[in-house]
Amino acid sequence: MEPKELADLVVECKAGSSQAYEQLVALYSPRLYGYLLRLVGRPDDAEELLQEVFLRLVRSMATYRHDGQLTAYLFRIATNVVRDRYRRKQVRPHQVSESEAMTDDDESVGLGDHVAGDEPEPDSSLTQRERAEALNKALARLPEEQRQVILLRHFSEMPFNEIADLLKCPVGTVLARAHRGLKRLRELMQDEP
Repeated sequence: MEPKELADLVVECKAGSSQAYEQLVALYSPRLYGYLLRLVGRPDDAEELLQEVFLRLVRSMATYRHDGQLTAYLFRIATNVVRDRYRRKQVRPHQVSESEAMTDDDESVGLGDHVAGDEPEPDSSLTQRERAEALNKALARLPEEQRQVILLRHFSEMPFNEIADLLKCPVGTVLARAHRGLKRLRELMQDEP
């Protein structure tokens, strides 16, 4: 969506247009759901958290100042919703299986290409499923800060400067977390049988 169209959509939302909210939900739901699913690991929990993200957006829309950063704003809300849940429950994320990780808009896990190197992918769906499960297990073993950066960058395709804004830290810190996280993922993936 073009920046002008998005700005107009935000204005309509501020005016209380339910149709405009529906457009925002349709536009951002797939990426947010995928991000939440990879953070919490359970489709039902991810769906519940997605609803909470949009509920918080509706509540904050009156005070939201659109500066072209709605995507970062929504991912910040999503990150905070997950943090709030973990603080309440004090639990570690569930491992995401391949069948849980794939959504209608998801063509592939994607991050595997960045972790595994340049070797060709086998055509076997069983091998791909096993590899995706190994990747999800490895992601779950990363420190929270590194996992967040990797998910935002490689799954949500956010630029590093937007991730830095979202996490309220310098771009250099984000780059370092991404570098360390990908390095650790490679190590964890090599340790997998």
